[in-house]
Amino acid sequence: MIDRGLQLMTRNPVEASVVLALGMALTLMLCSGCGGSVGEITGRVTLDGRPLDGAMITFKPVGNPEAKEFSTEVNRGSFTIASGRIAPGDYYVMLESQQPGAGAMIEGVQRGEGIPPPSAFVPKIYEKKGALRAKISANGENYLTFQLTSGGY
Repeated sequence: MIDRGLQLMTRNPVEASVVLALGMALTLMLCSGCGGSVGEITGRVTLDGRPLDGAMITFKPVGNPEAKEFSTEVNRGSFTIASGRIAPGDYYVMLESQQPGAGAMIEGVQRGEGIPPPSAFVPKIYEKKGALRAKISANGENYLTFQLTSGGY
């Protein structure tokens, strides 16, 4: 069997190169899912027991220079991060109030209401790195819950 493979490689080097390239590509595809892939991450954020709405949640990696920071919106107390968007590991979690969009600001000023306040008020303590942490696992369910209080902690 090995002799036949060697004959193929010496007789038709182009065909052998294609077979080798396909084998390497298949190996890379199979190994790319070995440990670095995270499924969908979902979570719930409450402030004083009520669902938080209109805030931005940010995940900053702790001690992993390969991992990237990721942010998403919290709507009606829930957030979702699509599969593969964030690496497994430990993260600092920061939450901050969202400013209303430019359209809402213009409409408010035109109606004489001024600039509307942020849609969610998040205490400043939760904007700091280290106030909240999360562990994202490579295997299993990643459902995170953050129960905030107006007084912080």
